[in-house]
Amino acid sequence: MNPTHSCIEIERLALLGDGVGHITTDGNEKGKVAFVSYSLPGETIRAHKVLEKKTYSRWMPQRIVKASPDRHEPACPYHFRPGQTDLWCGGCNWQLFPAAKQREAKRDLVMETLERLGGISDVPPIEVLSAEKNWRYRNNVQIVFGKRAQRLIGGFYAPGTHAIVPIDDCLIQSEPSVHSFTVFRETAEVLGLHPYETEGDRGWLKHLLIRTNEEGEVHLIIVTRKASFPQREKCVQLITARCPEVVSIYQNVQPARTPLMSGKQWIRLWGRPKIEEHICGLQIACSPGAFLQVNTGAAELLYRKAIEAVKPEPGMTVLDLYCGVGALTLMAAGSVEHVIGIDELPSAIDDARENARENGIAHADFFASTVEGFLREASSSLGALSNRLVVIVDPPRSGCRGEVIAQLRALTPPRIVYISCDPATLARDIKMLSPQYLLSAVTVVDLFPQTSHIEVITRLERKGH
Repeated sequence: MNPTHSCIEIERLALLGDGVGHITTDGNEKGKVAFVSYSLPGETIRAHKVLEKKTYSRWMPQRIVKASPDRHEPACPYHFRPGQTDLWCGGCNWQLFPAAKQREAKRDLVMETLERLGGISDVPPIEVLSAEKNWRYRNNVQIVFGKRAQRLIGGFYAPGTHAIVPIDDCLIQSEPSVHSFTVFRETAEVLGLHPYETEGDRGWLKHLLIRTNEEGEVHLIIVTRKASFPQREKCVQLITARCPEVVSIYQNVQPARTPLMSGKQWIRLWGRPKIEEHICGLQIACSPGAFLQVNTGAAELLYRKAIEAVKPEPGMTVLDLYCGVGALTLMAAGSVEHVIGIDELPSAIDDARENARENGIAHADFFASTVEGFLREASSSLGALSNRLVVIVDPPRSGCRGEVIAQLRALTPPRIVYISCDPATLARDIKMLSPQYLLSAVTVVDLFPQTSHIEVITRLERKGH
């Protein structure tokens, strides 16, 4: 018997935010694992099955039979409601319970993941840090465009699809971001700019990327399939007339049929070349394609905690791998002899070098290279630093490549500060480093309130050091 509908008791939360239960067999024994979206521990959910695999199944709630005392009504009108058949937004999947409880859940998930996947039996007590804002905190957004009933729509993809959920507001975006999106959408419709269609690979307008800073300034990036821009001057004029918060407008050309949001060609249409942010006393400039943490308030907590984990001392060299525009690298420069930042995006390294100059930091070097390529070339000079080297690692969600882990093990710096946005790949990499390193500190920073995304800082100390 393999039911398509069932009542499932939720036992715990999983890393990607789903509730976890089991399908009870006819003998009243626990059967296959069931992942139930938008559910909480202690709840009983009447759900329908959406995916069947050999070892697990996935389910969507139809009705809450027994609700958790922590459950509350999501604030966002685009969030999923049990039994919903219309499309809903795929973001902010944890709006259904309070932010304080979300942080507790993130701490528990990090603990469980480090134990189960990392093989760590004595995980240190986990500190949890959070900024003041639980809403309107994001400083960047990516919006996709399409057509419905001959009208231009902009919004986010529904989960697991390329169907667009049109939005008028997003409660985790800043108000200047939402306003500039609204004005751009209306302008694009007035000018007859045609949205891209995956089927047939036709159309022009793909996405709108919006980055804001704490001053409320806005950086707009219009992503298109072709470099041509119908009514370019008119588009810029209409946007800037209605949006005093917009300080620059770029076009990015992405001709490929690919999930990558942006392409390699950047065209500045109007305004400043970069947007600036003030973080931990530093002035940080950022080009349109470079990485900067999405939550500035929480990023300050993250950077300060990471520097605390570095334990900077005179005579020390800090190597920051995957450094982006160099914010953390430059923070580390305050009381050490030398800092080195590595990132494979040349524009990010250009920003980092400019940021070092603007902040008067002369003992910082930045290199545009893959991390594995740099470590391979610099192994001798880095190895000569012996006990005066600390490495910061902040890789993408996929974690470090195997070659990078092997190079770190060969280099054996006394301390590694590993920052991660995926506890699973973090645990995997720590396990590979564990023959030589002990996990000595763990901090969860809530960079993404209302979502199940988790940011973690860990400190690894070389055994015997």
